[in-house]
Amino acid sequence: MRGLLLIICAISAAQGNPVSSSNEQGVNYKKQAQTLLKNIETIQKDMKEVVEQGKVIQEELHESRNKIFTVINENPLVLEMKETLLKSENQEKVGECQQQLDNKLYWLGVNLRQHLTDDVESNLKALELTKLIMDSELEEIKRDLKNNLENNQDPCTKGDTSCDTIGAYVDKIEEGLQIVDLIKTQVPNMINNVLDYLATAVVPKQIPEIQESVDKCMK
Repeated sequence: MRGLLLIICAISAAQGNPVSSSNEQGVNYKKQAQTLLKNIETIQKDMKEVVEQGKVIQEELHESRNKIFTVINENPLVLEMKETLLKSENQEKVGECQQQLDNKLYWLGVNLRQHLTDDVESNLKALELTKLIMDSELEEIKRDLKNNLENNQDPCTKGDTSCDTIGAYVDKIEEGLQIVDLIKTQVPNMINNVLDYLATAVVPKQIPEIQESVDKCMK
């Protein structure tokens, strides 16, 4: 998976969908509110850590950019083309066609190296945006919960309709925890995920044109 899809999904989920959830009258509001505040702290702490990890990935990206050439050269079709050239009986053309193949593979690598850079950098920016969106929403929830706790307000024991809010918060925070867990599993492999995507979905589509060019050269 390219990773960007994950981050986009995380942004969408962080913005929240309408939630219809309510708590029965008499729920222990204080206990639930305190649990939610702890979970919010966990989400914000974890998101801060993955964004920091993203900065490390940014540094690793510069060292990993040339891995795309390995991806290209290890493609089965590329290996087959090189082997065919080596075994060709038309040795007069082999040198010229080998050079043509090398040039085309090099420029494919240059283009895909930029593709890799753009994808990873887009993911990292989206990750930071996700954190900002989540922080904004979580801070609003925190203010509401803390305000009720500080003023000893328990809307659920009074039968207040605002008791429904705590149920919506429970759903939203649970969703937030799931999003963060998902992001935490994907971020460390962001570069490799994009490389895998390029290797399986992009490189194979580029090879037939190169193959055709080499075949014409050998005639």
